[in-house]
Amino acid sequence: MDATAQHPLALARSLYGLSQTDLAEGIKQAARRRDRRAGTTKQQVSVWERPGGRTPDPWYQMLIADVFGIDHERVTTLGWPYWLPGNEAPVPLGTGATVIALSGRFVSL
Repeated sequence: MDATAQHPLALARSLYGLSQTDLAEGIKQAARRRDRRAGTTKQQVSVWERPGGRTPDPWYQMLIADVFGIDHERVTTLGWPYWLPGNEAPVPLGTGATVIALSGRFVSL
């Protein structure tokens, strides 16, 4: 069975049972808790998850961290996307998976 590469944000969403829409709403709620606004949509989350897609700016990364309950120090220390939940899991190695494992991208089985 071939493993399919999955963006770390998509993997984190999956681990938490969130759709792209759920994550966008969670980001909006995290911003509201700071008396700010975030115009995040499902489409924006999709852009962040695309291979070669845009990286969320530091403000949005902090809001995403709030949704996942991640300490902000971890966000600034590890950088995008390495602080996302799911990066702690071992990466299965095998034919074709070595480059993915060494690049820090994870494979879902």
